[in-house]
Amino acid sequence: MEVKVRMVIERDELFKRYEGETDIQPCNVCFNTRTGEVWAEYDPEIGGAMPMKVWDGEVVRWQATPLLAEDANKMLSNLAPVFRRYLDAITSEDIEARHVSFDEVTEEVAKWDDYMPDLWEAKDWASVGYIDLADKSDEELKEIAETAEWAAEMERVVFLGDVLEALKFYRDYAKEESNEC
Repeated sequence: MEVKVRMVIERDELFKRYEGETDIQPCNVCFNTRTGEVWAEYDPEIGGAMPMKVWDGEVVRWQATPLLAEDANKMLSNLAPVFRRYLDAITSEDIEARHVSFDEVTEEVAKWDDYMPDLWEAKDWASVGYIDLADKSDEELKEIAETAEWAAEMERVVFLGDVLEALKFYRDYAKEESNEC
């Protein structure tokens, strides 16, 4: 069986925070032992739940640092030969080889821990200087949001939350404050 890497498409697809949660979801490197496919994903389950394929052992997961797509794809490509050895080990009768191989994947995944980008709350970012937003139109806010997202991409930053919505929230708040004076 061949090891196949499923690439991460969206720049920030491994950064997921569900409504009402304060933290982003954990990230995993996953390997399907039946198909040979390897991929990275945020954990779709909240709390300690485990997907059935993981419970059944069809998919094996290693917790990983959430990465930008470009870094995640490099990591997955670098892991392909390691997963080839892992696949060989789990199909052999050698229990020691299985253990060593699992540890090798763990070590390789951990090498990417320093590549996590900075995370910024969109509302926190937009709250700085929000008084200057009171007279901005939706179009002007859209331009500010696009510029902020472009700059974030250049600086390895991921916004948590919608930047444009945060700007609109603080613009409206600034308008209310100015009307009260």
